[in-house]
Amino acid sequence: MAVRVGSQTLGVRSNSAAVLDELRALLAPSLLSGVEAYPNLTIQVGQDQRRVRAVPFVYRRDSLAARATSIGHAVRATLSLLETFGPARGCHPQLRPLRARALVGASGAVLVSEMFGPGLETQARRLSRDGIRIVPGAPILLDPGTLEVVVRAPRFDYDPDALSDLDRRYPRHATEFGFEDVRVPVRGVAIFTLCPPDPGPAELLAQLFAFAIGNQRPASVEDLTLLAAIQQNAPVRIVREFDIEALIAELRDQLRAS
Repeated sequence: MAVRVGSQTLGVRSNSAAVLDELRALLAPSLLSGVEAYPNLTIQVGQDQRRVRAVPFVYRRDSLAARATSIGHAVRATLSLLETFGPARGCHPQLRPLRARALVGASGAVLVSEMFGPGLETQARRLSRDGIRIVPGAPILLDPGTLEVVVRAPRFDYDPDALSDLDRRYPRHATEFGFEDVRVPVRGVAIFTLCPPDPGPAELLAQLFAFAIGNQRPASVEDLTLLAAIQQNAPVRIVREFDIEALIAELRDQLRAS
């Protein structure tokens, strides 16, 4: 199906008729009839196996953005992810998109390399028991003035009555964010890289750029100023082994801290 978000036409697809029915009801005010669009978001639902219920997965292009707990969770995550395709900074032009995943806990947010996303998504329920949630998908939005991760509520047209009905039938899980704007201060960064274990300031800034910007766009003064501010105000940890368990243990301690 094709959806109008701001000035863009975005495609959403699913292998589940139930998911498509929910999306059509919810996105009715923004659906474009008779229009084909590149599938920017994909909701994949497997088959139930005996007593094990299938888990829906939501992909933003070719990257896993959310491991949902129910069809309702998958549909709500899809709405949130559609917002990330809109004008990158919407009605807040100062916000900067960063190619990273964000984990949010009681003490703030930790930014981690996007490649950790799939591994972290499989641990979303476990993390939620410690009060830690994963912001769906990448990019995330960061306010350079306050160094806060900004989770934005969807601003395109959808049917609020259909959303209320969806919430009634599929109550929100502890892993989910609500549909309101949330601002969380950045408390740390974890970068997976093979650079030297003790990089100097210039090398660390280069690694931060590769981590957060990559080939999304040419380097700008604004990007470099933001990354330098992160480097100065939040501890940056270099991760040299792809060990999700060890990363989660450290992030849990950091996000629980007062």
